[in-house]
Amino acid sequence: MLLPYIWRPGATAEEAERRDHVPYRDWARAGFLQLCDGDIINYSDVEEAIQQAREDYDLRMVGFDPYLSRTITQRLEPIVPVMEIPQDLRNMSPAMKEMDDLMTRHQLLHVHNTCFRWTFGNVRCHVDGNGNIKPLKNKSIGRIDPPVAAIISIAVWMIMRTKHTYDTRHLREDWGL
Repeated sequence: MLLPYIWRPGATAEEAERRDHVPYRDWARAGFLQLCDGDIINYSDVEEAIQQAREDYDLRMVGFDPYLSRTITQRLEPIVPVMEIPQDLRNMSPAMKEMDDLMTRHQLLHVHNTCFRWTFGNVRCHVDGNGNIKPLKNKSIGRIDPPVAAIISIAVWMIMRTKHTYDTRHLREDWGL
């Protein structure tokens, strides 16, 4: 289940609406995204939302692209384990394919969020000669951070699922279960 939390700086929302041609302030009023005070994303808001998700849901791990994320990951490590998922073909392609498969089979549940849906429609992909895929920010037609975060979440889930299967199999072998 995807529960998107989307933030953007509130001080630049009006300007961003003109540039991106989307109603950020209306989406904020509808609860589809949070506008942070000032002209940057407030990491305290992000940290608080993750802490709340840890309390409300079975949140076991948070994934991040390691590029420029050290400040927030250091703040989150005491709250929840953090896993780095670089935005390269090796790490993004399996998760994108898994997400596509789940969506095609109508098994990827998510709450209605117009802003989230808009960002998915903006994604343009790189496909290599082996059929590996990843989103390309410089080729996409608008903001794509929420879908990239969703792909990273799927990548973490896939790694943890594989690790759990591996650990369970070894427990059975080691203990004769």
